[in-house]
Amino acid sequence: MEKRNFVSDLHLACAKDELRPIFECVHFVNGYAYATDANVMIRQSLEYSDLDGDMSILDCKAIHMDSFKEIRKYQVVEVTEDGFDCTAKNGRKTFFPFREFEEGTNIPDFDAAIPGGITQVGELGISPKNVAVLEKGMAGGGLLKMTFTGVNRGILFHSLDSNYPNQLALVMPKMLSDDD
Repeated sequence: MEKRNFVSDLHLACAKDELRPIFECVHFVNGYAYATDANVMIRQSLEYSDLDGDMSILDCKAIHMDSFKEIRKYQVVEVTEDGFDCTAKNGRKTFFPFREFEEGTNIPDFDAAIPGGITQVGELGISPKNVAVLEKGMAGGGLLKMTFTGVNRGILFHSLDSNYPNQLALVMPKMLSDDD
């Protein structure tokens, strides 16, 4: 049986904040899936996912991050009017309903947060794995300041923790080709 599921673990970008339940969900709007914790937002086209059913049903729907995490474990995911019908490799079936919000709850305008009219001064590629190492590898973790040293040159990360003023990290960008 061919795997038919979402393409990535979007739930990892959701907030774990009971006071802001809207950010505990993966939202589906205009052919995209959105996940945010209000610091990081991921927008991903639903075209990347291989789901059964009519994808237009997803518009203006949401699924809790815990349900999304479980859905990713299934072999086949089908979109229905009320949620996701999921089938495991062994044939076991489970249903995950869409998340309902209280009347009057405003879904964020995700695209309004994406800057427009940016003057581009250059591009570089960077591996998320390299940046993730900084959180664990640098003393104090926390907030970092990034300094771009030039096109295709290392990016300097300085800890803003006053206990570690002389600590820095260098992350090398990935060379981008015309095809990237």
